[in-house]
Amino acid sequence: MKKKRRGRMPRFWFYKNYKVIYYILMIDIVLITGAPGCGKTHVSNAVHKKMSQGDSHTNFESTDYARDLLRKVDSNKERPILHVTSSETYRYVPDSVGDEDKDICGLKLQSEIVVMEGIFAKLKDCIKNNQNIVLEGIHLVPSLVRKKLLPELENCNVLSVVIATKDVEQHLQQLETQNSKSKETKINNIDTLRKMQNYYVGDAQKNGTLILENNMNADELAVQILEALKLSRKKVIARQHKKGVEVCQ
Repeated sequence: MKKKRRGRMPRFWFYKNYKVIYYILMIDIVLITGAPGCGKTHVSNAVHKKMSQGDSHTNFESTDYARDLLRKVDSNKERPILHVTSSETYRYVPDSVGDEDKDICGLKLQSEIVVMEGIFAKLKDCIKNNQNIVLEGIHLVPSLVRKKLLPELENCNVLSVVIATKDVEQHLQQLETQNSKSKETKINNIDTLRKMQNYYVGDAQKNGTLILENNMNADELAVQILEALKLSRKKVIARQHKKGVEVCQ
């Protein structure tokens, strides 16, 4: 007669021949990023809506929200780079960075703070409660996700996506539809935002991140993302199986 011990992930099933099978509940994590004004929030909302149809325990979070929480506990004097928009972070980049572009360096510095001090705790909470999550924001830089987050999420199905806009005109059109205090600042810094998009796309190509061009149809893009998520899940299950781990479907 087999004995079963219940507990949090991973779960262990013990058989009378002392063979142990590790049994885990794997959650889906969708990370959607891109330059400000690329349309990632609309796409993320569409993905969350579709995922929630089959699973009421799918969370939605924005890195901007995480940054705002950090701002409340971190004074402007301590880390002023947290208290500006992504297009203004260059002002707090030290001269020691050398030839590296200060706009991109500032984006990476702010992103690492937000991801490691704000977002990571949210992801750990979702894993603990076996809840899927759709997470969107400029701070989910592909190389940062691969180096800092993925090693901590090895039992999860993580899909990272970069949303890109075709040209400046479309980018400006999408910025005009935003209802935020920083809208005018972003429009005035469109050249910086286009530079950021080039960085996101290049970084995504280097790190094997899915890149989707915004065709102004959020539902269609959401379908593509969910198809990629299913494919990613199959690969993760196969990888876990090789390690002797069974995944709950």
